Amino acid sequence: MICIRKLIVTLLAVSLIGCASESQTTKFYSLDIGHQLLPTTQNKRATPDKNSVSIQVLPIEVASYLENGGLVIQIGEHELVTANYHRWAEPLRESFTRLLTRELNNVSNTHKTNYEQLNHAYSSEQPIKLLIELEQFHATDKATVVTKGRYILLNDNGKKIVDSHFEISEALSRDGYLHAVEQLKKTVLKLSEKITIDVDRVLTN
Repeated sequence: MICIRKLIVTLLAVSLIGCASESQTTKFYSLDIGHQLLPTTQNKRATPDKNSVSIQVLPIEVASYLENGGLVIQIGEHELVTANYHRWAEPLRESFTRLLTRELNNVSNTHKTNYEQLNHAYSSEQPIKLLIELEQFHATDKATVVTKGRYILLNDNGKKIVDSHFEISEALSRDGYLHAVEQLKKTVLKLSEKITIDVDRVLTN
């Protein structure tokens, strides 16, 4: 396991630095390309239930170091390095919000809850709003990826009804940024499951 971790970290670091080669090609990664909606979500969108609850997913708030477009690796406890030639295909706040919204709709069935992505800050049209504060979303030198932050559920008056911190990790079993992105997508699914539990509890009470 130690050898695998060292290999992954070494290959990520070399790839991240880019070697300043003129022939180096910039690669772009998407959280969203090829993402297929499950039939339950497609049906739900096509024929919304009048008794379903709609929740607005507000634009996420992203830590500033995640906004420059490059994929990030954490070295040790305090060092964050951004890749020169491995970049997100679009702003992370947009693709993360879209992927999370889709995953929430895929896993949420108990209360016929529809999650709708909102492109502006606040609206009073829906009874519950979901706000995500994303603090970490990157690979580490411990052969893992980590997604860390906070999510808040707000009622129509803007009052917090849930305020929860999360930290989700997935192991890296092979080298390369593509695998890291694949594992980061898994953390978004786990986050959607965690949020769904809290939403179900709120709707039940």
